[in-house]
Amino acid sequence: ITRCDNDAVRIIVLLCDILQFAMDEPKYETTVEQELEIVEKYIEIERLKTGIDFETVWDVDESLRKCVCLKMFLQPIIENSVAHGFKRARERKGVLKISIKNRGEFMIFTVEDNGFGMTEEKLSTIRGQLEAPFEDFAKHIGIRNVNQRIKLVYGNDCGIKIDSDSGGTTVVMTLRKDKKN
Repeated sequence: ITRCDNDAVRIIVLLCDILQFAMDEPKYETTVEQELEIVEKYIEIERLKTGIDFETVWDVDESLRKCVCLKMFLQPIIENSVAHGFKRARERKGVLKISIKNRGEFMIFTVEDNGFGMTEEKLSTIRGQLEAPFEDFAKHIGIRNVNQRIKLVYGNDCGIKIDSDSGGTTVVMTLRKDKKN
């Protein structure tokens, strides 16, 4: 199957790699380096699946590559950037910026896109849902799930913050270098 040269087969191979990673022990943690390898595979899937041409810009503090982080927490954020940011902005080339910075006891993960962003009303709704208990599972499941996972593992002073305007959306995720629990 891997000798075939078409997008569907490539997507299947990449998806198998991602699923294997997701199921490997330990169940919920990995290194920043391994998380980034999976993110690169997921980005390739999105490019092949959607046909959207977007650039990925990386800015990773090399000292954090061996640090432990949550497994599969960047994928839903990147999925949102492609699905909501780039699909509507086809007349301009998409740029996805992924940065990881060292801030004292915290790691700051930032995912930015240059899509059309969201309205103030929608942004306010999402911000409110990030702070509210998990009641309505019908909307914004991915980002709410990631936020809850971060808070459960690293404490309530960690989590997600979102900004958005007509120039794009920025999602900042704060994780502690050492777990609180």
